[in-house]
Order: sequence, then structure tokens, then C-alpha cells
Amino acid sequence: MYENMKPRDAAKIFDRLEIGVLLDVASKIEPRKMADILAQMSPDAAQHLTVELASQAQEVKPGNNSSDLPKIQGQPAGQ
Repeated sequence: MYENMKPRDAAKIFDRLEIGVLLDVASKIEPRKMADILAQMSPDAAQHLTVELASQAQEVKPGNNSSDLPKIQGQPAGQ
């Protein structure tokens, strides 16, 4: 729904949304359209959203946790 709005109009709403709701909505919007909306948001709100999106991306990034790596199960040499 927000993707079909003018970026300026969506930004006015995004400026007032709670960060949890904003993150959920923003993460579902196509990046190019979200960039246009972000450019129209207030600087403080845009910065806060950017930091939260970056943090969220770091948490989801594959290979971020060494415990996720497969365990190597070998046999002693000569068997």
C-alpha cells in the first residue's frame, strides 16, 4: 500500500510510526521505493530507521555465527 503512495506522503506517516511497526513495513517495501520514502523522511527518523535496518540485516546475515558452521567429522589417518 505504501509503495503506491507518493514518497512524500508515505514519509509523513513513516515519521510517526513506532520503530517496530516501521521496521516490519519498511523491510517489505522494494528497496528503490523505500529509498525514495527514506529521502523524504525527517533526518532523525530516517537515521533511526537506517540504523535499525542495518542492525536487523547483521542479525540475519548467514555465517554470522560460527556455531552455525557444519561440524567436521573425520576418521583417524590410516583407517
